[in-house]
Amino acid sequence: MEIPPPPPPQSPTSNHETLPAPSLDIGRCFNEALDVFKKNALILILAAVIFHLLSAFSLLILCGPLCGGIYLMTLSALSSPDKKIDIGLMFATFNRFGPLVGLFFLTLIPSVIGLFFFIVPGVLLMALWMFSFPLLIERNMPVTEAMTASWRIVMRRGLGW
Repeated sequence: MEIPPPPPPQSPTSNHETLPAPSLDIGRCFNEALDVFKKNALILILAAVIFHLLSAFSLLILCGPLCGGIYLMTLSALSSPDKKIDIGLMFATFNRFGPLVGLFFLTLIPSVIGLFFFIVPGVLLMALWMFSFPLLIERNMPVTEAMTASWRIVMRRGLGW
């Protein structure tokens, strides 16, 4: 009598099982953000004033590159051990001027139209595209890939409802 071979080991994702998404500790996120703000309040307020003045004077053309700079400043502060912000990083993304302007208007126009008609579609679009700028800046993605990746991240992780 022959002994059958043992079954192959099963991976943790076999039989269409999905691993649960790692939990997000919102308290830790708020504490880290507050720590960065406390150490850099004056610089962040100055950056906000510069952002709004330059955006208004440029008729929103500079909003995209300045948004990219703000994301770069905050990502840099969160990843550095001393949590210090360099205001110069606000202008460091101007080398990607075209993609950032394009991304800004590609997300702004549909969101505003959605807000104008029924409010909920605009809020939904803003939520779906909330990771577009960080993906474009941090991962150096093209505009449409950043928008698509942001959409997928939010759809996969959910809106928190």
